[in-house]
Amino acid sequence: MALTEDNVLALIAQPRTILLLSLLGTIICTVSWVIGLIRDPLRSIPGPTVTRYTALWYLRKIYKGEFHHESIRLHEKHGKIVRIAPNMYSIDDIDAAKTIYGHGTKFLKADWYSSWTAPAVWSVNLFAMQDAKAHGVVRRQFAKYYSMTSMVHYEGYVDDSIRVFYRQLEAFSGARRALDMGAWLQYYAFDVIGNITFGKAFGYLDRAEDINNMIAKLDQSNLYSALMGLFPSAHALIVRVAESPAQVMIDYIKDLISQEKAKPKAVKDDKPIQENKNNDDNNPARTEAFLRKFLTAHDRDPLTFTSTHLLFGCVQNIFAGSDTTAIALSSIIFHLTRNPSCLAKLREEINAAAADGTISDPVTFAQSQSLPYLQAVIKEALRINPAVGLPLVRVVPAGGAMLCGEFFREGTVVGINPWVAHYNKSIFGTDAHVFRPERWLGQGQDKDKDKTESSQTSSMDQYFLPFGLGSRTCIGKNISLLEIGKLVPQLVRNFDFELVSRQDALAGQNHWFVKPYGFEVIPCKL
Repeated sequence: MALTEDNVLALIAQPRTILLLSLLGTIICTVSWVIGLIRDPLRSIPGPTVTRYTALWYLRKIYKGEFHHESIRLHEKHGKIVRIAPNMYSIDDIDAAKTIYGHGTKFLKADWYSSWTAPAVWSVNLFAMQDAKAHGVVRRQFAKYYSMTSMVHYEGYVDDSIRVFYRQLEAFSGARRALDMGAWLQYYAFDVIGNITFGKAFGYLDRAEDINNMIAKLDQSNLYSALMGLFPSAHALIVRVAESPAQVMIDYIKDLISQEKAKPKAVKDDKPIQENKNNDDNNPARTEAFLRKFLTAHDRDPLTFTSTHLLFGCVQNIFAGSDTTAIALSSIIFHLTRNPSCLAKLREEINAAAADGTISDPVTFAQSQSLPYLQAVIKEALRINPAVGLPLVRVVPAGGAMLCGEFFREGTVVGINPWVAHYNKSIFGTDAHVFRPERWLGQGQDKDKDKTESSQTSSMDQYFLPFGLGSRTCIGKNISLLEIGKLVPQLVRNFDFELVSRQDALAGQNHWFVKPYGFEVIPCKL
């Protein structure tokens, strides 16, 4: 029989042929996959066995919210490099941190970050942007609004929220009632962010509740992004056919922006802002909220500071501005309550400064920075309970790279988990699991004998990642430090806190941010 096109098609269409071709294809794919595993130069890197074949192990740990503890355990068992998924490795090494995150690095953010944005702000999302040059351009457009010197303009907004929080704590104290401190500290952080971004608090502290379940929706969005980051192609498809989990909050922020735009000019300018003829954003006379500054920048040059920039500037404040601050404050209050000697030392420093007129009531941000033990307490709380509990993943650049004595091919995904870094005993001492602010003041019973106090502290600073490292450091870092530095002295000088249930460590669920739970206290007015 002549072999014609019709005969060939008929042969292929037979069930037996289809089965054989499918089987052959499966065998070829399997053999190729096995050969790839055998030839993998990093096949000897330890980690859970299943992580050689699938990302589902890592996915499950994220979903269960326990990866920060699991990651520490794995590095204690296996050393500096641990495989957590195919082609993805967790690193624990200070020199590797400089290589991966240092200024000028060629290691770009991994595709995992693509799930942390929505179509409305894709082009200017500072957190998710992977192109280093484009990121640098956008960051420079926003940087002046977040500089340390500009923080003085927002202190009045912070003081407003502190006064409301103070009244609520007094009420709980008078009634001897317990409160979920983790939740209330997020109410405080959300109201401050509302104040400094839109010129008015959201009202969480006044209403004592998660208004419109916005915090819960933010938590859901974080979980979605942390999981779907492992499958970026699926995320790209989902957001084209369904609404992003973050879209509800983005729409809410759009509405607030529209309300501000719709105000008559006389209403927009009703705050007592002194004239600033040079339009200098660092002039202490300016007390405008972020939104007004963004609108001014947009009106001045709408082609450069676009409506997308305007929207994202507000979105990034809300999405990143509450969790980080609330977690840090929870860590501070928890560990001071668990360590009375540290609390007494901090209270003594604050009271002494108040007595000699060094600090006011309320404390200014600049004054808080002049209190060395307070700053040590803040850094230690950020160290022992960093907000982020997953590796800050990056892609090995063209040509590959040596990390911890191993060669990583280009395209390999590597990252350092702040929890792993902050519990590194070679950097922070064998008591790294202990809350001890004195380590930041060069007072260490466990100090490395081969290092001076200054070099020991320098090493700790270089491996201190609560806000990231290098050019991708969180742009809102100074806002968080402002909120923390002003609130903590007011709480310490006016309240004690009793833990309702004894915990040796602050319990947290890790879906990117390690959010405290079960942190109930009874405030006691002094």
